[in-house]
Amino acid sequence: MMKKPFLLGKLAPENNPVAYLLILCDELQEWNRPAYGSIDKKRALPSKIKTVISEKEISLTYIAPKGKLSENFSTDKTKLLNHVLDSSRVFPDGIHLSFREDESYPPGLIEKGSEGYTDTDTIIPRPLLDNLEKLARMIHHEYNVKQLQKHPGRKLAYPTWESLPDDLKYSNIRQARRMADILRLIGCTIVPKESEYSQISSFTDDEVEYLAEAEHNFWVEERLSRGWKYGEEKDVDKKLTPYLVPYEQLDEEIKQLDRDTIKNIIPLLEAIGLSVHRTTTEKAVG
Repeated sequence: MMKKPFLLGKLAPENNPVAYLLILCDELQEWNRPAYGSIDKKRALPSKIKTVISEKEISLTYIAPKGKLSENFSTDKTKLLNHVLDSSRVFPDGIHLSFREDESYPPGLIEKGSEGYTDTDTIIPRPLLDNLEKLARMIHHEYNVKQLQKHPGRKLAYPTWESLPDDLKYSNIRQARRMADILRLIGCTIVPKESEYSQISSFTDDEVEYLAEAEHNFWVEERLSRGWKYGEEKDVDKKLTPYLVPYEQLDEEIKQLDRDTIKNIIPLLEAIGLSVHRTTTEKAVG
C-alpha cells in the first residue's frame, strides 16, 4: 500500500533538492501575506528577521514588537522543521531559531474586527511582498525622470528596469524595503490609503534632510556589504563609486538625490494604495 505524502518521514535533500529548499525557505520566512488556518490567523508576523548562515549551521532571530510573538514561537517552528526535513544533512550543527521583543517600534496600524486579532493588536505594516518589485521599478523610473530634468538630452545609462544590472536592481529593491525603517525614524508608519488614520502629504524640511542622511547611510551599508569600494570614478563593473563617504562630504547634487528619494516616498506609496501616518505628535528628528 502506497504511503500518503505526509507519512513519508523527514525529507532528505538528495531525494528532492528543490522541494527541500522550498520547504526550508517557506518555513524560515514569515511571508507578508494573508494567513490561513486556525493557528496562523492568530499569529502576528515578525517585523524583522536577522540571519546568520555558515557551512555548518543556520541561525535566525525573529524580532517583533513587545507581546506580539508567543513564547513558543521559535520552539514550535524548530520542531516543525525537524519533523519535515533532515536538516543535519545540510547543516550538521543544526538550525537555531530564537526571537526577541523590540519595544522601539512605534504603534502601527490597529486592525479592528479581523478574525484572529483584537482591538488592542498592533501590526507593523510593511510593503507587501508582491509590491516590492513594483515599488523598485517606480523608484528607478523616478530617478531617470529626475536625471532628464536636471540634464536635458543626456543619454540615460539604464533607461529601463530590464537594462539595470542585477546589483542595481537589488539596490532599488533594498530602497523599497527600507521605506518602513526610514519612516520609523521620525515616528511614522505605513497604513492603507483608504483607512481611518490621519495621513500626511509631505515631510518638513528638517525631516527631509535628516532622512536623506539616513537613506545615504543605508545605501553605503548596502554597497559595502555587496563588495563595492571607494573609487575616484564610478565603475559599475568594478564596483567602484566615489560616494562611499559620509553624507556631509557629498556635493549638493548627490545630496539632492537622497532628498528626492525621501520626498518620493509618499507619492510612491500612494501609487500602490498605501500612505504615511504620523504616530507621534512631535516631528522630532535627530
